[in-house]
Amino acid sequence: MMRAALTVLVPLLLPIAVYVLVLVVRRGRPSPSWWHMAPWLAGTGLLLLATTLGLWSTLGHDEPGARYEPARLEGGRVLPGQAGDAPRR
Repeated sequence: MMRAALTVLVPLLLPIAVYVLVLVVRRGRPSPSWWHMAPWLAGTGLLLLATTLGLWSTLGHDEPGARYEPARLEGGRVLPGQAGDAPRR
């Protein structure tokens, strides 16, 4: 659940939170006329998306050809899945 929150909710909600913070700092309170800053909000979201995808592509994978062993039940305990070496042919 935490991984889903970090990879989905944070990139979607962080630009909005930063935007509201900017509005509060600049004007004292959020204003309903915010369309003039929509490009800034969209740009921040795209920057966070690119950063998330870049980090995910470099840090979140195993070697090509790695064999995945799914989670299994042994002795009443659930052992997590893991990627191991590919079988030799």
